[in-house]
Amino acid sequence: MRIKDIAKNALKSIGIDVRFASRYDAEVMQRRVLEGVPVRTVIDAGAFQGELTAFYRSAFPDADVYAFEPFPDSADVYAARHGRDPKVHLTRAALGETTGTRTFHVTTNLQHNSLLPVDPAAWDAGAGCADNEVRSLEVPVTTLDEFCKSNGIARIDLLKMDLQGAELVALRGAKGLLKSGAVDVIYSEVVTVPHYQGQAYFHEVTAEVHAHGYRLFGIYNVGLSAVGQMTTADAIYVSPAAQERLAKSLRRT
Repeated sequence: MRIKDIAKNALKSIGIDVRFASRYDAEVMQRRVLEGVPVRTVIDAGAFQGELTAFYRSAFPDADVYAFEPFPDSADVYAARHGRDPKVHLTRAALGETTGTRTFHVTTNLQHNSLLPVDPAAWDAGAGCADNEVRSLEVPVTTLDEFCKSNGIARIDLLKMDLQGAELVALRGAKGLLKSGAVDVIYSEVVTVPHYQGQAYFHEVTAEVHAHGYRLFGIYNVGLSAVGQMTTADAIYVSPAAQERLAKSLRRT
């Protein structure tokens, strides 16, 4: 028996089907829910240093990627990585509920920087972002509604959000787009235990998009605490139009 088969069988004995998981990982499913769609516009909110932008440029080569990263050091790395790509557009700002400025909190792990301060209860909850805040700075904030209006963007095929607990304020700044169904698919990090003060929990993000007709499609990349409690995950939500498109696909199978 090959080593990989031994490993698969060992994982299967404790309830993990590697074959099944690989068929339904987050990247595969983002492609799948947009299969047959001429993807033209991707929003990468909380772009950090451009890892997912690289995936989106490969997965959807005809799409323009509009990235938002407010932390200057991360934005500099992003620009060095993608700055020569004419289909990648970086905005050095955060997405929020209103335009203006907000305090941005920098932590020991730069991936966990947020518009929200770290919750002291994060450590006891087993949250992966139980980091210390090292400094803060003021950053510009815009709404997705205003950004799209100013840039002549009528439709978003994929909205990705990794905003470290601030996903709800970004969604509230996109009410016009969501109400009209102009966002086809949403891929968002969600949290289920304390990470940040004033954060949006999974059920709150779900309720916000549900109010506009969006439905949860799937949960991926589940993070667990030491005692096995879910702490974070990535969720895909689909618009009413995407739901109908997927239903037609099912009827053809």
